[in-house]
Amino acid sequence: IRELVPRLYIELALLECNRFLTDNLMLETLMRIAKSIRGIGDPLCATYAKAYLATKLISCERYLLASPGQQLTDPTADTLNDFMFCFKYYKEREWKDIQAVANGNIGIEEYI
Repeated sequence: IRELVPRLYIELALLECNRFLTDNLMLETLMRIAKSIRGIGDPLCATYAKAYLATKLISCERYLLASPGQQLTDPTADTLNDFMFCFKYYKEREWKDIQAVANGNIGIEEYI
């Protein structure tokens, strides 16, 4: 999905502006973005998106307050679990699902 990655990066870049648009807190938006990052097929691109999400979480932490009755969950824990699951999966398959590595265009050490 070519349109997913630019949309996610723009949405993360404008995240702090979200507080002016809605009374809802940013946590719901961050959780939705964290789940959308799962849709990025390239593990390297997904890792960069998760790292950018983590930096935005740090910069926006003062706005992350739970709504009444809402349990505060941390999107970074979900993204870290996703990363570890994907890394384990690709390592077990010897990175054969990564086209650049499978074709021999780039080595595993360079890709990681």
